[in-house]
Amino acid sequence: MRSFKVASVVLILVAGQALAQSVVSFELELGGDNHGARCVEDGGSEVFFTPGSPDDGQGLSQTEPITWDVRITANGVQQQGNGAGYAVRGVANFVVTLGLYKDSVDPANLVADVDFYSTVQDGNGGCELAGSAFAFSIDGNGWGPERVIDLFARSPYGGANMDVWTYPTGPPPGPPPTWQYGETGTLLGMGAGYSQWDRGGGSAHTVAGVGQVAPDPGDPTYGPLGTGPICEGQIASGLPLGTYILDLVPGAGINVLRGDLDLTMGQNAFAVGADEKHGDQITFIIIEGGACEITRWASTRHHVGTGGGWYDIELDAAATGNAVTIESRQGGIQNVIVDFDNDVTLYYVAGVVAEKLTGGGGSIPATAENLTGNGTRLEIEFAGGLPDAGRYKIDLAANISCLTGDTDCEMGVLAGDTNNDRHADLIDMAQVKNMNGELASQNPRFDVNLDAGTINLIDMALVKSLNGAWLP
Repeated sequence: MRSFKVASVVLILVAGQALAQSVVSFELELGGDNHGARCVEDGGSEVFFTPGSPDDGQGLSQTEPITWDVRITANGVQQQGNGAGYAVRGVANFVVTLGLYKDSVDPANLVADVDFYSTVQDGNGGCELAGSAFAFSIDGNGWGPERVIDLFARSPYGGANMDVWTYPTGPPPGPPPTWQYGETGTLLGMGAGYSQWDRGGGSAHTVAGVGQVAPDPGDPTYGPLGTGPICEGQIASGLPLGTYILDLVPGAGINVLRGDLDLTMGQNAFAVGADEKHGDQITFIIIEGGACEITRWASTRHHVGTGGGWYDIELDAAATGNAVTIESRQGGIQNVIVDFDNDVTLYYVAGVVAEKLTGGGGSIPATAENLTGNGTRLEIEFAGGLPDAGRYKIDLAANISCLTGDTDCEMGVLAGDTNNDRHADLIDMAQVKNMNGELASQNPRFDVNLDAGTINLIDMALVKSLNGAWLP
């Protein structure tokens, strides 16, 4: 696949002395929606961009494109030079570079063949692909959706009219036609800014407040443009499974609007270089098929003697309350098996606990956890077993980040309850007697003492001694 980059745009701003504590910060998000299909279907109609999430460790599908977006925040008070003591009034221009890395941000790990693109490149009736796009996220005075590059004249509160801008592939729909291609795995030079400050109205009319959480209620010179996503784009599907980092590096010449000027009037020197500029990184994991599901729960125990081995009692994950599967073997639940439809190695975090649903509540942490079967099985050990005559729940939602569907399973422990009715009684003893001589591998729940690999009269005697026990 081909990747695109452009040269950093040169923005025509008169920058004064950089002033302390004026800060421009960038935040990356993943998993949003730029509604590219809607753009195609409706002939270029504008739809608000749906933001993604800033959380690290998101599991994203190998078979779907990845949507990223960038938020910008401008804040702080200038401490020296022109405008000292005044809060900045938003971003005057910005330029950013994005790079995609495998496992760690190291030049050797740059994903050189990544394809950066956007499905809503120009927003002017066309949906041709480009390296990225300016997001339709501004809703000034309820007249959105707008972008920072849109004219103020489009509506009573339109875009900010950052009229000098560039896409990372071209030609863009407006000046300057500055672009180039490169096979570097880097999206270089996404940027926009004001060529001049003009409050006289018409097509040159400019609006401040890009990157501001809220406008100053006492200052009518700029609208509530906010900190919504400014740029967005997609990364093509098909990345190999694994962990990736999207790295945003601020470019040179990131300026803010001075706070000491009357922005109701046109100004010559209206911007200063931001004293601080903070980039961002976001880590994500490519998942095969987009998710993982639990396919099986079981309680497994080791039966000794001739014909012995590890034998499972299947646990019904759909059952709750009095209908849960009960572990009938002496010593209770000591090892739980959980099978998955995909490798969960990259999404697994240890710390499984069994929640006590009876006996006053609380939880019991697992004493050991192991992934086997190429990451498709989790083996959970509770040394000594979960206590008898109790009901428990294990929920893996916090331990396996790619899980969809049911994430938990309830289970019970009552030695001798071979018929799963929550009572150990003479009915169970009769069942074990009828199984005398059968292999434990075929009916493991009846080999209650796990001692011989077969079901025998010793098991019957043990169940008889447990007569009267019950599970609340």
